[in-house]
Amino acid sequence: MHGLFIEISPSNVLLDGGAAVPKIADFGLAKLATAATRTETFKGWGTPAYMAPEAWDGAANTTAMDLYSGGVLFFELATFQYPVQPRLGDPPTIAWRNAHLLVAPTNARTLRADLSIELWQLITRLLQKDPKKRPATWAEVKTSLARSLPVSAPDVSSLVRRATERTVASDLAAAAARASQEQALERRQLLTNACEEPIAILQELVATFNAASDLGALEISRERDDVVTVRKQPGSLPTPSLVVRFRQIEDLEVRADGIYRVIGAAAIEPEPKPAQQSDYFDNESLGGFNLLYRVRRADDRFGEWYQLRFEMSPMGRERRYPHWWAHGLDKLPRELRLLSAVHVYQNQRRPLDHDWFRDLLAHLV
Repeated sequence: MHGLFIEISPSNVLLDGGAAVPKIADFGLAKLATAATRTETFKGWGTPAYMAPEAWDGAANTTAMDLYSGGVLFFELATFQYPVQPRLGDPPTIAWRNAHLLVAPTNARTLRADLSIELWQLITRLLQKDPKKRPATWAEVKTSLARSLPVSAPDVSSLVRRATERTVASDLAAAAARASQEQALERRQLLTNACEEPIAILQELVATFNAASDLGALEISRERDDVVTVRKQPGSLPTPSLVVRFRQIEDLEVRADGIYRVIGAAAIEPEPKPAQQSDYFDNESLGGFNLLYRVRRADDRFGEWYQLRFEMSPMGRERRYPHWWAHGLDKLPRELRLLSAVHVYQNQRRPLDHDWFRDLLAHLV
């Protein structure tokens, strides 16, 4: 099998007549087969349930990939189950990818107590996520299989069992760490992508204004993924800016309101000052508002945006300009827990739209 690698799956294994001797068929020509036996018809893709972890990243075909696929087949022959199970609800291809990359194989002896220690250890080695930890060649697999046959030798099965159990425990720990890391990366990317929705609204407003106005233009810039600034195009005098900041937070569950994962604030910097004393409370002009990205349940991947603005409670004596404002991102999580409580602040909340952004842009033009 030098220079030619195949993916081992039941469709590649044939029984030789009455002798019931299994033989491998296909030999790398599966790219010519129909979709009934392969997911893709180009080399590098195969049957998802048998594809090695590195195959999902488009790595070149290697013997190690075939050894992993063989391990899946051995496990299936021994237990009538797959060693890893895809998560329900995910698209099939993604579900199998995540299962092979992130899920530790089931301990075969929990399903088949009479499985020999030697065969259990071999299957465990074949199913290692790291290709370097698998047997190096099929000859080594053959030697290991021969060792699983009864021989006249000292009984070291307890030692083999102990070594295999430690390997299985290590695999479980490593898989849990990989899954946690992968989930954290996925969560961070999903939330970063979610921030594009309010940014797109702001970009649309700026582009529409610039197309319609002959008296100055606005420019929008992104200093980082979590900071967006809108200002007048450079002129002779310093001008205020509309600054939008985002922050991803740990899941913040607010009673029956849902779970918040991203908070934001849109405000004019520096804060505009009132022209008259009466503006301290009577002017309805927005001084800023908060942005909230909320999911309904902890396992939801996608949520919805809300806008939230605060004012002083009429029950108190304090007045503030602007009438409406946004809390800073450090203080906002605490205030979210008090949304339904009698408090010194009142709030107004609504789904994300253009209006409050447009009101803030009025300070710039």
